[in-house]
Amino acid sequence: MGVAASQMEKKGIRTDKGNRNREIANINKEIRQTKARIKKVKTWLYAQPVINPSTFLSIMQPVADVKNQQSKWQKIADLKTRAKLLVFLQENNITDMEHFVDKVKTINEDLLAVSDEIKKVDRRAETLATHLGRV
Repeated sequence: MGVAASQMEKKGIRTDKGNRNREIANINKEIRQTKARIKKVKTWLYAQPVINPSTFLSIMQPVADVKNQQSKWQKIADLKTRAKLLVFLQENNITDMEHFVDKVKTINEDLLAVSDEIKKVDRRAETLATHLGRV
């Protein structure tokens, strides 16, 4: 950030560089969370049997099983979750496990590409900041 911007931030005065650093931190946090979610999906996905793979109905059945003791709000939240899942499957033309596996791989590859691009931009920003600090 530089000495001046760091001192201003310590005094509670927000700076453009400080705002940018906070924005980068939030983006990095979202990337870490997304990576964790993808890792969970991949772990679950690779644990599924290859012989006689499960159908989407059998996979979604536990989601669909709403216990009688659930409150009205829990049932609504469960329906929203199922609706989001169905919309995702429909929007991505996922009809079987093979399509689902392909989609997860594609999402993971896209995430890695974006992460690499962000790292390049961060390195370039650090280099520019170093050079600007010397002027």
